[in-house]
Amino acid sequence: MPVLLMSLLAAAPQHGYELIRAIEALSDGTYCPSAGSVYPVLARLGRDGLIRSQPGAAARKCFAATDAGLAWLAGREAELAGVRAKLASLARAKVRAQLPAEVGEAMEALKAALFALRGRWGEEQARRVSGEILRAARAVAADPFSEESC
Repeated sequence: MPVLLMSLLAAAPQHGYELIRAIEALSDGTYCPSAGSVYPVLARLGRDGLIRSQPGAAARKCFAATDAGLAWLAGREAELAGVRAKLASLARAKVRAQLPAEVGEAMEALKAALFALRGRWGEEQARRVSGEILRAARAVAADPFSEESC
C-alpha cells in the first residue's frame, strides 16, 4: 500500500478519504481499503519524511509527497506496476463476472483458438487475425448494442 499511496500523492495532494476513493476506483469498486489500513501507512510515510500533512478544509489533513518521497517512489516503478496490475486484474474480474454467458464463452473460444497456434504464426496470418480482432473491438466500442457490432 505505501507505494500506491505515494504514487497518488505524487500526482496531487489529497485527503485520506480521497486516497481511499482513488484506490477503490482503480479496482472498479472491488477493493476499498479501510481508513484503519490507510491512515497508519500515511503516518509511517510522514514519520519517514516521504509525505507531509497540512490542515485542509473541514479540519481534514491534506497529504502531499515530499522531494524525498518522490525520490523514494522513483526507485519502485516495478513494485508500483505490480500493485496497479493487481487492482486492474480485480477490475477485469468484476467486468468478466458481469458479462453475459455467451459473450464470456466467445471470449474463451477466441483465447483457446489463439493459444492452439502456440507460436506458429506467419506474418500474414498475424496481420489478418489482429485486424479481425481490432475490427470487432472497434465495432463493440462504437455501439455495443447495434447489429453491426456482432
